[in-house]
Amino acid sequence: MRPVQALRACLAMALLCVAQVSRADPSFDAYVTEVLARQPSLQAQSLRRGALVHESNAAALGPDPVLTVMGDRLPGTATGAEMPMVRYQVAQMFMWPGKLPLMRDAIRAEADLAGANLDVKRQDLALEARRAYLMLVLNGKRREINRASRGLAATIAAAALGRYASQAGGHHEVVRAEVEVRALDVQHEALVGERSSMIAMMNALRFQPGETPITEPTVFAWAEKRTFAIDALVAAAARQRPELREMAAMQEGMARMERLARKAPYPDLMAGAWFNQMLMGAPSSFGVMLGGNIPVWGLERASLRGDAYRDRADAVLRDASSMRAMIASQVVSAHVRFETAGRVAELLETIAIPRAREGLSASLSGYSTGSVELVGVLESRRALQVAELSLAEARVERELSLALLERAAGGPLPRVAP
Repeated sequence: MRPVQALRACLAMALLCVAQVSRADPSFDAYVTEVLARQPSLQAQSLRRGALVHESNAAALGPDPVLTVMGDRLPGTATGAEMPMVRYQVAQMFMWPGKLPLMRDAIRAEADLAGANLDVKRQDLALEARRAYLMLVLNGKRREINRASRGLAATIAAAALGRYASQAGGHHEVVRAEVEVRALDVQHEALVGERSSMIAMMNALRFQPGETPITEPTVFAWAEKRTFAIDALVAAAARQRPELREMAAMQEGMARMERLARKAPYPDLMAGAWFNQMLMGAPSSFGVMLGGNIPVWGLERASLRGDAYRDRADAVLRDASSMRAMIASQVVSAHVRFETAGRVAELLETIAIPRAREGLSASLSGYSTGSVELVGVLESRRALQVAELSLAEARVERELSLALLERAAGGPLPRVAP
């Protein structure tokens, strides 16, 4: 095979990765699912929420009755004619109606807050897992392009050596081409080291030893072209974002605490009964009791505490308004990134890479006739490699932007059109 034919065949093999159609690879979703299932921080937050639910149920239960047994003027301790006796007394406190449900609901609001915080942590962790996996995909694409470029550079170096052997080219061309090959070898080693670091980080996310193997995707199903309406995305974020549910639970908790504080002066009743067992033959007796607290200072204290909880609830309401504006900006920003990455990928795939191929092919033809120097061929090869890397980066950026858009929306994205 002639040198130029060999170069063109190698070029076709190098560009095969750009034209291939990806198929679905379940390892992406499987990795994210494993991270969410194994991460101890999510398990800990779930336990905290469960503890608050138990605590709220306990708060709804009233106080226990109190049983007292008391001996008075027992033989050997009393003086005079007073008769010894044993008193049996039982007392029960009855909370003012509505206090116990408010205590329960206030803690239940804390459980709702913990549940929303769990969703925040889960979505953040899922985003981090997707980001880590996509960086591994990008590293794999870079290594794939590096190997293809290395093969192309090696073929160019062989052609330069052939030209030198036939005295059509100089020794400096051979050296220059060999330097290009070795530079790609160095780049490959750096990418392999980067992959090892990524694997360790991904294992940390899924709570596994750093050296645990991870199935690296050989192909990746890039997201299909989709169009989103900003208004629909913002509306979905307002419904789905767990941070807003955190704020709502916090505000509801403050409102319940306000109602509970204003009920504090209402008297809790204490009812009791006793039986006096007289010793030494005297007649026994019994009695009953009903009592309650007198809110001497409680009215003012309850008013002040109620005002404090009301102010806290209003503060949370204003924080929620600010957060809604921030969330809307996050949605817009992620949408812009998604759209931009899609346009960049399309331009690279339809214009930049085909032109880079044409440029390299023309350089190869010119090199075979001696009208183009080796430097021009190497520059054309680098330009093609840069375009291929840019396409891989744009595709990964589009996938990452889609994940960011889903996180900004707080859940599934409303689909408008493909």
